[in-house]
Amino acid sequence: MQKFSDPVTHCSTVTGRCLLQLYCNVEDYCCSLSTYHALLPTEWRYQNVRIHQQLAHEEYPHIPIIDRKPRLLNDLWPQLEALRPDLNDILVSIPHLKTMEGQDRIDFALLLEAQLQQFDRELTGFINSNQVSEVLQIAPLSSPITPSHSGCCPPFPYSPLLFVFPPAAFLNISLQAMRTHMRAFMYPAISTELDPEQAPGLPGEDATYYSIEICRTFAGIEESYKHSPDSTFPCFSPLVLAALTCPPSLRMWMRGKLSHFERLSQLCFEPVKQNLAKVWDMPQILEGFSPSTSPPLDTARVSWSVITEEVGEVDLLSEEINWGDDSMESFKPCELFGVTYEEGDLLGGL
Repeated sequence: MQKFSDPVTHCSTVTGRCLLQLYCNVEDYCCSLSTYHALLPTEWRYQNVRIHQQLAHEEYPHIPIIDRKPRLLNDLWPQLEALRPDLNDILVSIPHLKTMEGQDRIDFALLLEAQLQQFDRELTGFINSNQVSEVLQIAPLSSPITPSHSGCCPPFPYSPLLFVFPPAAFLNISLQAMRTHMRAFMYPAISTELDPEQAPGLPGEDATYYSIEICRTFAGIEESYKHSPDSTFPCFSPLVLAALTCPPSLRMWMRGKLSHFERLSQLCFEPVKQNLAKVWDMPQILEGFSPSTSPPLDTARVSWSVITEEVGEVDLLSEEINWGDDSMESFKPCELFGVTYEEGDLLGGL
């Protein structure tokens, strides 16, 4: 794109904007797994947002009410895509902490902590905006729902999230996944270098809370798209992230959902199995995710500190982890969500 076009020209057509959104989705996914900086300059994303806002100012007054939420959602995705590189830049910077010593290491950790706090404020502002609130309008549950997977999966212990505009669920699950990832992985890796007074934590709820929101949203997607099961495919990564941080009461339900993805035979599940077998203390997962007749689990919530104690290998700054090659084990980012590859292979082909 950079060789044959420029941000303004590329974003001036519907086709160009759609191709850019597709590229951004792939780039964000690959960069978050492999801890690479984005290749495409952020100006492309900002220009996409500018064009969307310009068109919205001209066209919104003439859009029928029935088309308002679809158009809002279409304009919100570029805004979220423009935020993501900032979060990825912080993620990429975290491993550099292990190369520093003394006050330099503390100062850099303080900088990353401030950047993550700032990003959390920006993300919260986006989520609380009028446009996002309108798109994520929750539909009331007028009657009890009979789950479409009641014959193959354990019952869901929470109420599913159903939206007035069902496609908005995919935006919500992405937002909750970002909040979960920040609190479960990124902030703990930074705060371990600081005194408690210097790292008060991110405001809002903990990772467990947001993982439950991922599950509630996924349960709503299953009900909204029960006649189109392929629609759940984009939810795989958020669901694995939620599996690592969800309370014990959701684990058997989660195991049933992951068994459906496993049957697709299109994803590498070995790293996911290995990590969850440790986190859940359930070695039988190594043989497959098919639900068993295991007794109900304790319904108490689990904090991330408990999970790290169980696994013992989550420290992103561990000196045993070599971030420069493919020798990392357990919670190596490119294996966390079930994807394995030689570092750099994915981005090299884009």
